[in-house]
Amino acid sequence: FNSTLSASFINARRFIDLMPLNAPKPEISIEADGEIAFDWIKDKRHYLSLSIGAGDLGHYAAIAGIRRHKGREWIGDEFPESIIQIIKKIYRS
Repeated sequence: FNSTLSASFINARRFIDLMPLNAPKPEISIEADGEIAFDWIKDKRHYLSLSIGAGDLGHYAAIAGIRRHKGREWIGDEFPESIIQIIKKIYRS
């Protein structure tokens, strides 16, 4: 493993540990650039993809029905509230 991938794994593990127990479980994969992708996919109009790399920011893009979301979230000591809200929108529909 290179240092970027190792740091990505550490940050992804921290993110998993913060995930609420009742949250839908994402698909997890490694992207070509070494970031770890978390994908919550209900269907083609309801999904969230969040990538976590070596830094403290996670980058995400989502579609929840007709609404699109994208941005960055700090991955710190709590699971990001904005990500929880998007996941709820995806699975509520």
